[in-house]
Amino acid sequence: MLFWLLRIFKPEWILSYYVPSVSFLRAIPTGLLIVLTVGAIVQGRKLKFDRPMMWFAIVMIASTLFTANLALSFPIMRWSIETVLICALYSAYFSTEASIKKLFNVYLVSLVLFGVWGIGGGGKVSAFLPLEDEDSYGPYMAMGVSLAYFIWRAEPTKGMRRLSALSLFFSLAGAIASLARGTFLSLVALFGYIFLRAENKARFIFRSLVVMAIGVFGAVSLAPQFVEVYVGEVQSIFGENYKEGTGNHRFWMWSRALLIFADNPILGAGPGCYGHVVNAYVTQEDAERWNVRTQMYGQHIHNIYFELLSETGASGVIALFALVYVFRKKNLRIRETSRRLVKNLSGNGLAAEARRLQFYALALEGGVFAFLINSFFFNLLYYSWFWDLLILNLLLYQRILIIDAEANRK
Repeated sequence: MLFWLLRIFKPEWILSYYVPSVSFLRAIPTGLLIVLTVGAIVQGRKLKFDRPMMWFAIVMIASTLFTANLALSFPIMRWSIETVLICALYSAYFSTEASIKKLFNVYLVSLVLFGVWGIGGGGKVSAFLPLEDEDSYGPYMAMGVSLAYFIWRAEPTKGMRRLSALSLFFSLAGAIASLARGTFLSLVALFGYIFLRAENKARFIFRSLVVMAIGVFGAVSLAPQFVEVYVGEVQSIFGENYKEGTGNHRFWMWSRALLIFADNPILGAGPGCYGHVVNAYVTQEDAERWNVRTQMYGQHIHNIYFELLSETGASGVIALFALVYVFRKKNLRIRETSRRLVKNLSGNGLAAEARRLQFYALALEGGVFAFLINSFFFNLLYYSWFWDLLILNLLLYQRILIIDAEANRK
């Protein structure tokens, strides 16, 4: 739990932001991970390595071996290996409903904390590296909408319903406060997803209209200028094309990514190396025509699909799709097993737990859905959020198999 808290809240990063001299504290999570891994081995814990994550890490290792810049690629490779270890550790230690729900609860609390912090900070959390940009803060809060909503649906206790309702409020408010256009599109898509999953669609629409009316009234009353700015940002989504504004810049970056991929089709140019190698694909004519710089070291594509394609080649893209495919497959298994258990064990305590797990599975699916949409507009792949959802999905999958086995014994 300590490691999970450090992973989500990153106090060492926040502290070093205000006190740069203690930046050495940023190494604490990696050191703790090593200690926990050694401890699990000594205790005889069975570490269960997730195959799709292992495949992704292997691709990162292979791409790093042939990278154009080892200094850029090595941290990403190390991060991918650490992610595999983290997944193995949590699958070995968290097997009960109570323990798994604690991990979800930490996320709910983070949505409240970062929601307040980010709204007050103008749509970002300056002291917190993963959320210091509107285009990363907005997606985080959008993913939180799914988590908070479905957990609110799952939990019968007043305390959990209040926490999830509070998290839902700040997730929505934070996503809107970010003014991120990709986040707006993901919220629209997420609304459609939740509508399709709603058991009572008429009630869901009514509640949504009430919340929307209250939100619009409150925003117009308290921050009329913000409403005007937000509407302008949304309208710009449909006003720009690939020849102007950010659309022009993104189209150019995506086209260069395809050229880099054509020259490095299997393993790409190396993780994190797009900004390093793209300079070789910029001519003076390109710079004048597309209004881009001829030197773009450190530039990111702001699209995980094109970035993976250029940096890790076809291997990286296939590895990502494998992760999503296996996530979807496990998620379906959780929900199908839950429905069967609820039907066959009516009134049983296991049936009640199975029903809750079904909603938790939907929460994760909606979160991944929001992540994949936002990833068209910002590179979120090397933040922990997507991987945390995969880990939580694996824990739910293992838990539903345990419940199913217990039900069969009875």
